[in-house]
Amino acid sequence: MDDITIDENYDAVKEEFFKGLTFRQTVYAFLTILGGTATYTILLMVLHLPQIAALYLAVLIAVPVAANGFVEIHGLTILEFVKRYREIKKHPEYLYISEESPDFQAEESAVFFKKKKTKGRKKEPVPAPVFLYIDMDGNLTEPEGGEQ
Repeated sequence: MDDITIDENYDAVKEEFFKGLTFRQTVYAFLTILGGTATYTILLMVLHLPQIAALYLAVLIAVPVAANGFVEIHGLTILEFVKRYREIKKHPEYLYISEESPDFQAEESAVFFKKKKTKGRKKEPVPAPVFLYIDMDGNLTEPEGGEQ
């Protein structure tokens, strides 16, 4: 019996549907052309706008549709990315001051957010904050390279 060999990177290969495009990209390309043409025709024939104005407005309608089908950010479509981004932004930002920081002083960290009124005195040094970021998966991560 003959054996059929399958490429090891079979999972990594994208399925082509039409001329190198995936099914999703093909559908969104069709919707972009259809929506842009319909918008241009309506603006030109019904609303009697000049050709350039109708073209610019039709492009404003067509580009977000095309971008949703073709652009991926961290493996997410634009709509999925915006939904995830809004979920993350709903949560408050947290400031974490590490006790292991060389600038950490317990008595100052307790009043870190209070404004001190000083009359002619120098302001006391404030400990350097250590920032943590929430990545797309919801995990807390430190900035790369120690940058803040």
